[in-house]
Amino acid sequence: MGPHRSCAVVTMARDEKVLFPLFLRYYARHFASHEIFVLDHLTGDSSLDAGYLLAEFPRLPVPAEALDGRPFVRIDLRAAFSVEENQGQGQGQSLAQGECQGLCEEQGQGLVPGHGQCNLHGQEMQGQDKGRDGQCERPACIRDANGSPIKFNGHFMPVLWRSLVAQLAVKKLLGAGGFEAILWVDVDEIVCIDPGGRWSRRSGTSAICQVSGSVPGSLLPGVRGQLPGPDQGALSRLSRVTEESGAEVSALRILIDKFVALPLTVDGVNGRLEVKNQQEGAAMATSAPLAFPALSCRGYEIHHAMELGEVALDFAKPVLEQRKVMFRNVMYDKPSLVRSAVTWTAGFHAINGKNGRALPPQEAPGLLLLHLHRADYGTALARHVEYYKKNREGQFDPNQNMDFSFHYRTVDPGPPQALKDGDAYKAFERNKSFFEGFWGRLDSAFSPGISDRAPSWAVWPWGHSTVCASQCSQPQLIDQAWRNEIII
Repeated sequence: MGPHRSCAVVTMARDEKVLFPLFLRYYARHFASHEIFVLDHLTGDSSLDAGYLLAEFPRLPVPAEALDGRPFVRIDLRAAFSVEENQGQGQGQSLAQGECQGLCEEQGQGLVPGHGQCNLHGQEMQGQDKGRDGQCERPACIRDANGSPIKFNGHFMPVLWRSLVAQLAVKKLLGAGGFEAILWVDVDEIVCIDPGGRWSRRSGTSAICQVSGSVPGSLLPGVRGQLPGPDQGALSRLSRVTEESGAEVSALRILIDKFVALPLTVDGVNGRLEVKNQQEGAAMATSAPLAFPALSCRGYEIHHAMELGEVALDFAKPVLEQRKVMFRNVMYDKPSLVRSAVTWTAGFHAINGKNGRALPPQEAPGLLLLHLHRADYGTALARHVEYYKKNREGQFDPNQNMDFSFHYRTVDPGPPQALKDGDAYKAFERNKSFFEGFWGRLDSAFSPGISDRAPSWAVWPWGHSTVCASQCSQPQLIDQAWRNEIII
């Protein structure tokens, strides 16, 4: 992969042994190990054991060599909040150096050269509480709906708290962490480039911007003139790297590079970011949506169509090769790519402006978000069964809005039985409330390649009369170009 501007992909996880390996497999093809951050919220399984452990938010950029082959950076949120709260009370670090070193050795990581102490606790830094914008980065400066400083939340699925932690993490990583942009996603979300969009090979505008595979260097010179902006030299260097080494080129990182390269400033009147250099801004046909603190994706749900005979997903194989159907879901037009501190609404579906109202989405041309929650029926059902049980046991945050994650609270999923080949209609009867209240059901008369009818819903996802259902479109077949070029 060629040289790129600094960007981190960040997620928050708890016991994601099924989906996290897929998440890591995809994003490791677009980001280096020290650019992949996982905020660990009380993971009890072994899914995050391979990560490079930090017990606080970075106070210095994490050097690539510090990971020593580990595939991602794992931040223990409980420990990180303990450190931050103690610092906020003037107590310094929460663990003595001896305890810190012992924990490091227990994790097999030892001391990290250049960090002064270890990867769990960096040295005290002058002005460490200020980010690039001079604003305080401590949790005490980020408050909940009641105006209280946020603290660690041990409840299951604390939706609003997750958004506040994301706000804190972005401030930390854009500040002390040294990154220029953050791609914030959930574990089941894949941000990629539309193979038929502006940044794709199929559109005829950019042979460099394919999602997978090697791009011949001979195809690159004609592309450079079609991607205006201040980074022509970077594209030239990338051309040489690709031509000499055959390295994979990430279309996603090319788009991020363009986003980061624009010189922007905050307009205090409407909260928008505007281009400082109008000559450079005028060269971009899409300068208006790019001149913004965040870019939104175009959201699709990948759907396990059991009615068409699709079997359980083999997570070791490419996902889209095993699925035929997807559908648009406006709820997943998320503002996932940010380059300055933002305040997400619950679930990261929008960004709040200064007046507390959600800002209109600024969609990046060709930027997709593929939601994999529905890509495998058995996995989704098992998750729903677990979450429904935990809600009934009182493990959800009692202080948060009951509408958050309402489908886990109100829809009885039925028994957690695995789907067997040809067992779709038995599943409909066995888990009827799950299909009618959340999953949805395709019209059984549709059969790709046999019927001329387009796919349609017999039962809409999220139920027929819910607001969430109104955000969904009719199903459509996944384009073959997506299967070829979006490798998950």
